[in-house]
Amino acid sequence: MQVGDDQITDLHVDPAYWNVGAGSKLLIAAEQQVARAHPVVRLEVRGFNTRARGFYARYGWKEVRTYPGMECGSIVENVEMRKRIKSQDD
Repeated sequence: MQVGDDQITDLHVDPAYWNVGAGSKLLIAAEQQVARAHPVVRLEVRGFNTRARGFYARYGWKEVRTYPGMECGSIVENVEMRKRIKSQDD
């Protein structure tokens, strides 16, 4: 998991740890880290990654726009997602 400014830039979970809460814990930690300085957090996910899109949606993330990007030399659809979060001080 990695964050930068108001964005979660990376969140990866080894498939061996899917469905045991690892991704949820990482996502919550990333949201809390961004919430220290920003009321809205954003991330980017590939359009074809329906598993990740569903995961984020279950945690209150909203898809706000799509735009073209590149992955391994191929054009892909990117999906920007956002979530309004409160800091621990709110």
